Amino acid sequence: MLKHEHVVGPSEALHLSSLSVPPIIDVSQKAKLFCSYEMGNRTLNSVKWYKDGHEFFRYSPLTPPTTNWFPVKGVTIADGSSHCNQFICNVELEKLNIHSSGQYRCEVSGDAPEFELIDKAANMTVGGMYQKKKS
Repeated sequence: MLKHEHVVGPSEALHLSSLSVPPIIDVSQKAKLFCSYEMGNRTLNSVKWYKDGHEFFRYSPLTPPTTNWFPVKGVTIADGSSHCNQFICNVELEKLNIHSSGQYRCEVSGDAPEFELIDKAANMTVGGMYQKKKS
């Protein structure tokens, strides 16, 4: 008896094409985080951004509100800077500080029934002259 296995072809597979996180950035700059993906024949369920394992941004086109922000130390998303759709999800971080350094991860999830997850991560180090707050 022959056993049939379903092999996922390239046109069907969820694929995270690229992740761009500045490896080193000055504290006075804004950090632009880019994530691009190919859904194949899948429907996008969500794109989530994490810093050191803590979710700070979520784009979920099937569930209003489609964008959500979560407080994470060292992460401030610039107003109006997020741009996400079926192919890309970009956010811009401002007000960088010593706590902004860390691992940033983009996680893309397909919809039911598989809810397939793919992700990529990269480290960012924030440097420069920090000013101490006066007490």
